[in-house]
Amino acid sequence: MSRKNTKGKKRVIRIDLTENQTKEIRQAFDLFDTAGSGVMKLSELNVALRALGLELKKHELKAVVTEADKDKSGKIDFPEFLEVVRKSMCHKMSKDDVEATFDIFDMDRTGDISLDNLEQVAKQLGEDMTREELNEMLMAMKGKHKASREAFLAYMKQTGVF
Repeated sequence: MSRKNTKGKKRVIRIDLTENQTKEIRQAFDLFDTAGSGVMKLSELNVALRALGLELKKHELKAVVTEADKDKSGKIDFPEFLEVVRKSMCHKMSKDDVEATFDIFDMDRTGDISLDNLEQVAKQLGEDMTREELNEMLMAMKGKHKASREAFLAYMKQTGVF
């Protein structure tokens, strides 16, 4: 999930990979780096992602390829591939997962995510965010100081999380 901080820059919640996950991703990359040159053809990216269990929709894959191939070389190196995998993992949530996430945020079980709820979750996750930044997140979900389950689901769908 991305959000803007008070200076207008996007802040992204980063997915941290375990050492084993990174090794598995490296093995998948190496399978497609047949020449051992340290790069993979972007035309093989979707197959490599599928080998890791990541199924992207056509428009998601196109966005990932566009972002990964900034120099328009048609190739991607391992650090870029690792970042693509991290971002692709965000697209893997089911609607049930997103609803469970809402339930975690709705700590007081009111059926809405309040500013206080967001603040508590941010602290638990070690996110250093101001109330203003958190309120901006609620506003992005079309809420004013709170967001309903429907607004949260719509926002998550709009941002491509599921």
